[in-house]
Amino acid sequence: MKVAVVGAGVIGSAIAWRLAQRGTEVLLVDSGQPGEATSRCSFAWANASSVEDPAYFALREHGLRELKGLADHLGTRWVLATGHLRWAAAEADSAKLRGRVAALAARGYPAEIVTARHANDAIEPHVRFPDPHHPVAHFPTEPSIDAPRLAKQLTSLAVAHGATALLGRPVKAVGVNRTRITDVTVGATSYPVDAVVNAAGPHSDLVAKMIGRELRLIEEPGLVARLRCTTAPVRQAMHAPCVEIRVDGRHKVLIHSRIVDNKLGPTGYAQPSHIEELRSLAGEVVPELADAEPADARVGWRPIPWDGFPSLGSAAGVHGYYEAVTHSGVTLCAIVGLLLADEILTDAKHPLLAPFRPDRSDHTTQAPSSPPLPL
Repeated sequence: MKVAVVGAGVIGSAIAWRLAQRGTEVLLVDSGQPGEATSRCSFAWANASSVEDPAYFALREHGLRELKGLADHLGTRWVLATGHLRWAAAEADSAKLRGRVAALAARGYPAEIVTARHANDAIEPHVRFPDPHHPVAHFPTEPSIDAPRLAKQLTSLAVAHGATALLGRPVKAVGVNRTRITDVTVGATSYPVDAVVNAAGPHSDLVAKMIGRELRLIEEPGLVARLRCTTAPVRQAMHAPCVEIRVDGRHKVLIHSRIVDNKLGPTGYAQPSHIEELRSLAGEVVPELADAEPADARVGWRPIPWDGFPSLGSAAGVHGYYEAVTHSGVTLCAIVGLLLADEILTDAKHPLLAPFRPDRSDHTTQAPSSPPLPL
């Protein structure tokens, strides 16, 4: 069997590796380099605590377990840190956070409420909280991931198992004979294939259009900046009321804010004032970051399907066409790689993916009332 995987981010590279592992002839295609597009612009915090929908929670919880298994198998050089803090400003939001933590803990998910004083003493000494008694949610097992490094490693493993990587060359066309995938065109060359996996992230709607399918995406740009530090003053990931901060190696910190995202406009163009505001918000939470120099700032477009949930698995109408489109790529890459490879090779449709199939008319439960958190 010959399979083309379009997109070499964490999702596409994981699928390509799992397929190649099982002896499949894989063509991994990307217009850039592995992990250098959306994966590099991701906050890259793996979790199940940010969602309430039961089916989505279950998928992400399985994703975390599979991600840990992947780290045990491959090594942990792409795991930046483990642990996550979240706190709210308003009393009503703090009460809601307490309830969420209690519900997660009751399900066996590692979650607790600690005081800000305890968080400073035991977890993040450089963070400025509202007061020493402020409630802070602590999720000790949620990791932050170096997504580009992971995508590169998975791509290398896929190639080591026989996959062909066509990088820096976008897919120009996908051939369909009646209702069956026949080939992909990359540059001026057509390659015969039996299946195509659309893991093209924010460009997945364009790949879907090549076979006459409509894939509606929510267009939402996100600005992330990396600040250069002598020594990173944070140890893990955190969601403060106005800004998200995480460690990004020994000498860098990554920051993001939806407040700033909302000012980017429809083109997603980031001005220097946006980067400065982002750094200022981070400096209010971690004073050592107030004067840190930006090392890198990028705007990424999040691949969010029309209802906020992933689009995973085979699509009706064209045999051999599969979608792997999700905003939570870091959390789900390991489990999606495993389950999609199995579905492609055996036609076994795993029940975990049932609510997220591409041809659903609606989700089994209420769709998110607000956009997903940056993952």
